[in-house]
Amino acid sequence: MKLNLFNLFLSTFIVCGNAEVYNFSVISTLGVGKKIAVVYNNGETVEMKPTKFPLYEVSVDTPSISTYHYVELNQLNAVAGQETFERNIKDKKENEHDSKKEIIIPELPHPFDAQFPMGSEKLQPIPEDIIYNVYVECDNATYLSVRDQPFLTKNGGRQRNDVSITCPIINIITPKGEFSSSGTLRLVGYVLGRKSIKLRGIANDPTLLRDKLSLSLLKAVGIPVQEGSFARVYINSDTWGLYSFIDTLNPKWMKGYIHGDDDYKIGSAYKLFSSHPDGPYASLEYLGDDYTLYKTYTIDIDEKTENDNVMDNEDVKANTEENFKPMLNFIKLFHNWKIKYQNELESVEAVKELETFLNIELTLRIIAIESFVMAVDNFTPYQSNIAIYYNPEQKKYHFLPYDYDEALKGYFTEYFPKDAINDCMNWYITSDYVNAENFVKVLLKYKPIRDRYLVILAKASRTTFSIESVSAYVDALANLIRDDVEWNFNLVDQYPSTYDGLINKYTIQHFEGNLNNEPVPFIENVIVNDNQYGLKQFVELRSNVCQDLTKDIKVTISKSYPSYTVKISKLLIISLFIIFFLL
Repeated sequence: MKLNLFNLFLSTFIVCGNAEVYNFSVISTLGVGKKIAVVYNNGETVEMKPTKFPLYEVSVDTPSISTYHYVELNQLNAVAGQETFERNIKDKKENEHDSKKEIIIPELPHPFDAQFPMGSEKLQPIPEDIIYNVYVECDNATYLSVRDQPFLTKNGGRQRNDVSITCPIINIITPKGEFSSSGTLRLVGYVLGRKSIKLRGIANDPTLLRDKLSLSLLKAVGIPVQEGSFARVYINSDTWGLYSFIDTLNPKWMKGYIHGDDDYKIGSAYKLFSSHPDGPYASLEYLGDDYTLYKTYTIDIDEKTENDNVMDNEDVKANTEENFKPMLNFIKLFHNWKIKYQNELESVEAVKELETFLNIELTLRIIAIESFVMAVDNFTPYQSNIAIYYNPEQKKYHFLPYDYDEALKGYFTEYFPKDAINDCMNWYITSDYVNAENFVKVLLKYKPIRDRYLVILAKASRTTFSIESVSAYVDALANLIRDDVEWNFNLVDQYPSTYDGLINKYTIQHFEGNLNNEPVPFIENVIVNDNQYGLKQFVELRSNVCQDLTKDIKVTISKSYPSYTVKISKLLIISLFIIFFLL
């Protein structure tokens, strides 16, 4: 039996008389209740203790240790599984095996000037070269009800079971430290300067990297996004596997990433939801002054800070007339602008007026990246999976995108153009969007806006989205998670829920092949989420298509926006968890 364990800290030693004390720390992926031991000098065995699960630790007082490995013990303390290699203590301070595991994640090229700081003194980006380890111990009865019944029938439809679960213990362990707290779902303390962390399922992607890559591409062109890394997730006695470990869209994140000021009084933010193909759509079209007509625009951000204009999902989910005023103001401004300039599609004055209330540059960069990755259920085709934010610092509105689990696949419904994969300009114009005019389509009608968009496409496709840049980034991420992939995929056979949901039985071969040029086919009762293209294959194809579209574009990037300088000192059924840490 192969044992999958991860040395957390480099083994240390302390001189104590004629002996030395060796301190061993290791992360176990075997689940709650398993027994782990360290075997050193070819036979001496010492059981380790789960000090903060999944962290196991032990100190060994002995004259010398040169080699060691970890084993799983059964209830009779016999070896049930062990590592397939021997670890060496080099110079009594460095673990030779683990020193080879350091992963350097290269940055994607940043072709444009920054408009936003992307962090603050207290809120720095989550390091992406670390896999976090998250153990949550919750009220078991409530947890089981959510695990086994993730969806509820209400008002004739299906809704996610969002009941709050009391979780008195949460441990977050990293190679550089550990965080632990007790309380309810809302815990006391900060982790990585944050009050909330989102654990997002990625079980519909054999590479586990498409959502992460999409967000990183957006950040590289200057879009504030909820970024992060990966985490091994355990809840009570269940092992859930590898999840995205990312920021949530919340006031603290907005203050840091958008304003670079932890005390800034932020503006109002609204999430947009569209239900395709039948609607309704968050089309941003004016329907009248009655706020109840805009049910697809929701004040539903992940937490609320006192005096912030963002509502917590346990506060007021529904819009009120007063809360909806900033959103309705944008809709009316855009509506009046369209009417005024509907016949002036080459007007520079039209663009200047639009720029007084909409951050056009940021919007076009989002559209460009979504065109590269073909985000089929996001902002560009459907005005969905995005928030609109009134920025009091810029005194205008801009968009905040999220959720790219259907990007970089080449998956289309019958509503998309037949040859959309080979179209970088009009790929998003779908036949089911019939009751309103697509917001992006309206913008790109105007020649000055379209011209700037083509420049953005040209520059970004030759730099950020080049196959060379993306391949280096993807390879590094793959190296980071590769040792976890097979373990993660094998967990599907241990899924404990009684809920009869859809699953994907991917393999390590699917992971390796789909990273490059191999498709993953649909297999009934085995693979639900097929992938027509390998990840790098898709990137190369789309990069070439968009470069060909813009081959005659002279690339001169505007430097009109100031750069901020920030001092930095410091598909399983349940697919999303949000852990709150509140002072």
